[in-house]
Amino acid sequence: VGQAMIRAGRVKVDGTVARTAKTKVDAAHSVVEVDGCPVTESPMPPLLAYHKPLGVHSTMRDDRGRPDLGAVLGGAPATWRRTFHPVGRLDADTSGLLLFSSRGDLTHRLLHPRHAVEKEYVADCETEVTADFLRDALAAGVETSTGIHAGTLVHAEAVRSGLLRVRLVVAQGKHRMVRRMLANLGAPVVDLRRDRFGPVDIGALPSGSLCDAAELCPDLSRWVDSLCDDGPDRS
Repeated sequence: VGQAMIRAGRVKVDGTVARTAKTKVDAAHSVVEVDGCPVTESPMPPLLAYHKPLGVHSTMRDDRGRPDLGAVLGGAPATWRRTFHPVGRLDADTSGLLLFSSRGDLTHRLLHPRHAVEKEYVADCETEVTADFLRDALAAGVETSTGIHAGTLVHAEAVRSGLLRVRLVVAQGKHRMVRRMLANLGAPVVDLRRDRFGPVDIGALPSGSLCDAAELCPDLSRWVDSLCDDGPDRS
């Protein structure tokens, strides 16, 4: 509802014409009408997709005043701002796909290791090791300070001498796990981006943009249903 509509007297709140944008509205009980037709919020999707830029911290409010996720849902309906929460995190020095969930049960399953939901990353690494070495070592599992973690090398190409760009898939989400794995294989990461979480691929979503995840994954609803129908989780 825009201010021009309010000034034109086209907006009513609980049967009374709204004279100002500051008219109080009870989100749970007020009836808002435009030209006599009730205004309803869009159905709340299960997941939103956000292309997190570098430098943004994965918290809704950073106590140190650093860039955070607080403004990401600023233009969303009030009920969405109260309900949606980030699914896991991306480090400040990692960009790419970050999901927001409206359901606690879905968030739990997206992050629970039993479901092994895939995450796909693109990493630029300073290294002289070969793609074949990385492929075999990742498949066998890499020992790190948080345990042994495996991954699948999808593609690798030399950007220039000493800089290799790799695309890999992992099914766990430990803190800085991808960076630790590659560093322990002699391929320290200088730039990292997450392109995919489950079936949701960031595609051409611009950096800093937010959208309904279904726009990036037409079969999202079916996938969410199958994930949440997959029996009870064990701790």
